[in-house]
Amino acid sequence: MLNRLVLLLVLLPTFVGAQDIQSITTSFDLDMDCVWNEDMPDGESATCKGLDDTLVYVLMGDNRIYIGYGDAPAQISFPGSINAFTGIHPILEWRLINGRPFASISHWTIESMNADGIWSIENDLFVVSTVSDGALRQSCQVGYVDMPANPDPSALARELADKSARGFRCGIDIPAYVGLGGGPVTVSVELSR
Repeated sequence: MLNRLVLLLVLLPTFVGAQDIQSITTSFDLDMDCVWNEDMPDGESATCKGLDDTLVYVLMGDNRIYIGYGDAPAQISFPGSINAFTGIHPILEWRLINGRPFASISHWTIESMNADGIWSIENDLFVVSTVSDGALRQSCQVGYVDMPANPDPSALARELADKSARGFRCGIDIPAYVGLGGGPVTVSVELSR
């Protein structure tokens, strides 16, 4: 009996801590899948289709984009974003536990305009963000992966999401690059919806 109890106590943390992380990709079209509001003095905001009841919230202005994820717009405070002209690809990867998303991985482009007014892409990043749960968690950026600088940027982004997003404290913890390349990209301004 004592041997069974010891075995149970040894194995219990393995079963309790084991959580299967799933991955689902969705796409969204800023023109077709979003409801736009022209309620900002220097830009626009939109609510877009995400994953099931989890929505994508977008703020755009001054050729920059700010994105938050969740099912509660009050928890999307956009506490900073990439301090450059940006674009986003329409494919999102969601990281889930028990069918609930806790992180999103999106593909962003860093863009610049030359003296002739022609835009070009300077870099591609994976941006890992938390997903608001409608109660305590906000949505914010956790970190970045420089895509061209790393041989497997998708794996790095998933590892960052899985290890850091659930415990990341928006407005307290500082987003960081993982892997090769990168540099400072966040701004300290807080934008309210």
